[in-house]
Amino acid sequence: MIRQLGIAALVLSSLALNTGCIPFGCGAGPVASPNSGNGEVHFDDTQVGSSETLQVPFADSVSTMAETIESATISGPDAAAFAVTATFPIAIAAGAQVMLQLSFTPTHSGTSTAQLTLNTAEMGPSPVTLEGTGVAP
Repeated sequence: MIRQLGIAALVLSSLALNTGCIPFGCGAGPVASPNSGNGEVHFDDTQVGSSETLQVPFADSVSTMAETIESATISGPDAAAFAVTATFPIAIAAGAQVMLQLSFTPTHSGTSTAQLTLNTAEMGPSPVTLEGTGVAP
């Protein structure tokens, strides 16, 4: 059984490398920009009680394939501090990018984290780490 799991892991790793599911995994993920990249979106320090909104570019991990973002959910310890504003489904043409509006409204001082999961038609769930820091007024 352990041997079979090892082979399955090797096959999945090979599939990821051969399909270009790098750097943020398979599916849709944030494109490198001042506040995003490598499967993460970082908000600037934001005063508690106010809000920061970012327009973040997203693309499919395989630039030669089209993808559709069917829905999005936010979960984790500080999920209530983050929001995504979009009308789903969102089609991403091969090689193209789409913009998602993400916002952070801290409820406490310090670091807040959550996970944005983009549910995609072709590759399934695509996790994106959200992080921001609330600063005292």
